[in-house]
Amino acid sequence: MAFLLLASFLVWGFLMRGFILNKSLLIGDAAAYYEHFKFYLDNISRGVYPMWESSREFGVPSEFFLRRIGSFNPLFYLILLFNVLGLSYLSSYLVFLTVYYFLGMLGFFLLAQRVLKDPITAFAAYLLLMFSSLGTRLFDSYIVLTLIPMIWFCYFLISFSLQQEKCYFLGITLTLMILATTYVPFYFLTIVLTFLIFFIILYFKESKILLRRYLSFVQGHKTFAAMCLLALSLSLVPGFLFFQDAGKGEIIIPQRHADSTSENQITVDFKRIQEGGTRPMIVLDDTISNLENFTLGQFYIPIFSLLIIAMGAMAPINKKLILFSAVGFSLFSLSLTDAVPINRFLYDHIFYFKYFRNYDHFLWIGILPIFILICSDLLRLLFAYRPATRIQKYTFFTYLLIVHAGLVLFLYQQDIKPLSSYANLCLSFVFFVYYFSHRQEGKNLPLPLFLFILVLCQPLEVYHYLNHNSLKNPQALADPYRYEGDKPFLRLTLPDDSISHPPFMNQPLHPSSLSQENIERKPTNIYLGTYWYNAFRQNLPKHVVSAYLDRVLIAYDHVEWIDDNTDFERIDRALLDNENTAFISSSDEHRSTDHLRTTKNIPDDVLPHHPYAQIITKNSPEVRVAGFDVNFIKLKTHFHSKKFLVYNDTFHSGWQAFIDGQKVDLWRANIAFKGLWVPQGEHVVYLRFGPVWSYVLNYSLLGIFLFIFLWLLLSSIKLWISNRPKRI
Repeated sequence: MAFLLLASFLVWGFLMRGFILNKSLLIGDAAAYYEHFKFYLDNISRGVYPMWESSREFGVPSEFFLRRIGSFNPLFYLILLFNVLGLSYLSSYLVFLTVYYFLGMLGFFLLAQRVLKDPITAFAAYLLLMFSSLGTRLFDSYIVLTLIPMIWFCYFLISFSLQQEKCYFLGITLTLMILATTYVPFYFLTIVLTFLIFFIILYFKESKILLRRYLSFVQGHKTFAAMCLLALSLSLVPGFLFFQDAGKGEIIIPQRHADSTSENQITVDFKRIQEGGTRPMIVLDDTISNLENFTLGQFYIPIFSLLIIAMGAMAPINKKLILFSAVGFSLFSLSLTDAVPINRFLYDHIFYFKYFRNYDHFLWIGILPIFILICSDLLRLLFAYRPATRIQKYTFFTYLLIVHAGLVLFLYQQDIKPLSSYANLCLSFVFFVYYFSHRQEGKNLPLPLFLFILVLCQPLEVYHYLNHNSLKNPQALADPYRYEGDKPFLRLTLPDDSISHPPFMNQPLHPSSLSQENIERKPTNIYLGTYWYNAFRQNLPKHVVSAYLDRVLIAYDHVEWIDDNTDFERIDRALLDNENTAFISSSDEHRSTDHLRTTKNIPDDVLPHHPYAQIITKNSPEVRVAGFDVNFIKLKTHFHSKKFLVYNDTFHSGWQAFIDGQKVDLWRANIAFKGLWVPQGEHVVYLRFGPVWSYVLNYSLLGIFLFIFLWLLLSSIKLWISNRPKRI
C-alpha cells in the first residue's frame, strides 16, 4: 500500500511534468498567487513582515494579498528551503505546490480510512481524488490552498472524536488557524455548518456522546485547551483588522464592489456572485465528452467513479451515505447561485455570504471530495457483497454486464473518442467478473494494484490532452511572471541627475487636454488600490499621470489648500507645468473626522523662491535615502529653507511620519500621495506604515504558528511510535 501511494504520486507528477518543470504557464489566479508568494517570502526571508506593497498601484496595504495566501502557514517555508538547496525560486514554488498537493492527498487517504474503516477502498478514494482535475487547479487557482487544510481538519476532528489525544486537538487548532488566516474561510465555514446540521439530525444520540467527550477532554486539560483557544483567537485578529480597514473606504476593489451598496469594499455585489455559479450541463459535458479539449479549470473525474455509482445503485442505504448525499446536495444547490432562491436569502440575511463570490468552488472543495467518499463507500459495499445462491450470482453478473454495456453504448452515442474510456469499461468488467468468480476460492487478490490500474486507465490519456492544450512558456521569456528575477523589497529608484527642473512636458498646455473626456470620472483597470490613487488616475489626463509618477520625491516651497474632489483642472495645470506648489486636501468625506485637517496647521508664510518644484534625483545633496524596506523609508535631509516634501507613494492613514524621532503631521498631497513639512537644516525623516503593535502581532503569529506546527509534528511521531504493534 505504501509503495502504491508513492508510485501513484510519481505517476501524477510525471503526467503534470509540463507545469512542474515550468514548460507550461501558470494562468489565472495561480499566476497572481505566485506573485503574492514571491513578494511575501522575499521579504520574510530578510526578517521583514511586509505590510505595504509600494510596487502595486504605487502603494497599497498588502494585507489583502497576504490573506489570499494565508501568510502564516509554516509549510510555506519549504519554498525557502528548496531555494536554499539550489532550486530557482520559481522551481521551488512549483515543487512546493506539488509536495503540498501530495500532503493533501495523503490526508484524504487517512480521512477516508477513518470514514470507511477499510484501507482498500480508502486507497481507491485517494486515487480518484488525486487523478481528478483537482490537481490541475494548482496551476490556475488558489482552491487547493483552501482545500488541503480543510482535509486535514476533518481528519484530525474525526480522529479526536474516536480517540481524545492532544496530538489531534493540536491538529484541529492548527488547521483552524490556517483556515482563519486565509482570504476566504467562508467556504470552509459553510461546509462545516452544513455538515454539522445534518450530522446532528441523523446522529443525534452520537452527537451528545461526542459533546460529552469533548467537554471531558477540555476539563481534564484546561491549560492546554486554553492555550489552543488563545492561539486560535489571535489568528482571527488579522482578518478582523482587515475587515475594519476595508470598511474605512481608503482601499477599493472596483472589480468586486462596483455595484454594491455596502460601505465595506470587500463585499461582492450579488450580480457578481451570479457569474461564479456552477453550470451542471457544462460540468457533465467536461467530465464525459469534452476530454480532447481538457485544460486547466475543467471539471473531470475518472470514469471509474461513474461505474461505481452505477454498480452501487442496488447497494443498501445507510446513514453515512444519507449524510454525505444530503451535504453534497445542499452544497450543490448553493453552487447554482441564482438558480436557487435560498442563495438570495442567505446573501441578504447572513453577513458572511456577502464576502465571497465564486460559488462554483463548492464543486471542488466540497462536492467533489464528498462524491468520491460516496463512491468509495459504495465500492466497499460492492466488495462485501456475497451472492448466496447460483441465481443471485448470475443475476449479479448480468447486472454488471448491463451496467458496463450501457455505459459503452452511452459513450458511443455521445461520440466519445478517447479510447481509454472504452478500455476502462472493458477492464472494469473483466476485473469484477474475475473478482466475484474467484473470491470464494480463497485466492488473495492484490486489490490495491487492480484499483491502481483501473483508476489510472483513463487519466493517462486525459492528462496527455492537458499537456497538449496548455499554454507553453516561450523559451525566450525568462521571466514570465511579475517579480520573477526581481527584488520587490528593493523597489525605490530615483531619477537620474540629467532630469532638470523645468516642466515635465516641454510644450504649452493645450485646452484639449482638459476636455470633458479627460476629466470625467471613468473606471480604471485597478484590481486593488487606494481610493485617492484611483481618483488621481480617473480624473487627470494620462500624459500628466505618466509624467508625474516618474518622479519619486518632489520638494515644494509652497502649498495650497484645495478641494481635490472638483479642482482637477487647477491640479492638472500645476502638475503639468511642475509648478512650485503642492496641494493639500480641504475636504475628505471618504475618511473619518479624526483625520480631517484645518488650514491653521499649514504654514502660510512660506513664499515660492523658484517657479518650479525641485525633483529629487539620485545625487541630490538635499535628500539622501538612508534606508528603506516595504514598510518604511528613512531620509536624511539638508534643505536651505523649509520645504514641503512629497513622496509619490500613495497616502493611507496607516502611515506615520517622524522627524528626528518626533511625530509630525503627514498630509495627503497632490490628491493621492504623502507629504510633510521638513524644516531647514539637517534632519532625519522617517515614514513607517502601521503602529508598533501590528508588527508585534504579526511576528508573534509567525512564531505561534511555527511552534504549534513543530509541537504537532513531534507529538504525531510520538503517537505513531506508541501505536506501532510490539514485536514479541
